Amino acid sequence: MLQILIRQYLPRFRCIRILSLLVCMLGFAHSLSAAENNKIGKISFASSEWQPFSYEDRGERKGLYIDILKQVFEVELGGELHCQFSPWKRAQLKVKTGIADFLVTVPTDKRLEYAIKSEHPILQLYLYVYTYKDHPRLDAIQTISSGMDIKRLNLTPVTNFGNGWHKNNIDKYGVKTIYVPNEENAFRFLALKRADITIEPLYAASFQIKNYGLTDKILPTRARFGPIVFHLLLSKKSPYAGKIKEIDRAIGKVIASPGYREILEQYEKIN
Repeated sequence: MLQILIRQYLPRFRCIRILSLLVCMLGFAHSLSAAENNKIGKISFASSEWQPFSYEDRGERKGLYIDILKQVFEVELGGELHCQFSPWKRAQLKVKTGIADFLVTVPTDKRLEYAIKSEHPILQLYLYVYTYKDHPRLDAIQTISSGMDIKRLNLTPVTNFGNGWHKNNIDKYGVKTIYVPNEENAFRFLALKRADITIEPLYAASFQIKNYGLTDKILPTRARFGPIVFHLLLSKKSPYAGKIKEIDRAIGKVIASPGYREILEQYEKIN
């Protein structure tokens, strides 16, 4: 009798065990797949070339943004940062259409129609007032905090054509600004003492002053405007759109680290 029961039910027990094993294996495979899908893989950063923030030098992508973003995506998230350089309007279009994953810029209502903003900023950028060395009114220039101060002190700024920030924040007070073709012209104009001040983003100005060989002629002052706050804007069409919280945590960790301060200091120096 016992032998009959064994012969009758043993195959069923074997089937149940096999089915249970298959279920466990499928569950394990699903877990591995979920873990794999949770990773940040190759992620694309759309940007225009703006030295020293993001640019190409002898085939190498480099810059302040690149250094920070590599810490976020490669060190913290184990992914691979890929840079796509285009004119600025095209870079924005790439993120809007999902061709690229993200931008680093100021979040505006228009941009937030197609992108998700990180809560932590990538960078807070101040615009500093620069003057020529040994300016006789240096102490007064150090106190500038608005366009009205520049008007009151009767100072003459120089800046590049197309500087919308300067027109909106300085010229509107009745300041008489000298406009030149580009930033290099502005710094050289200032070095020749043909204007009193120029106002430029800290890291960009430091980079330009060194490149133009003007470190012995141009002086950064304590006076500054801002900050202008730059965030990561992740395309709503990006495959990583659902990972914005994970990305944001990584950004927060990086900007709170000593390494972040070290990166900024590299780009602040003019010597």
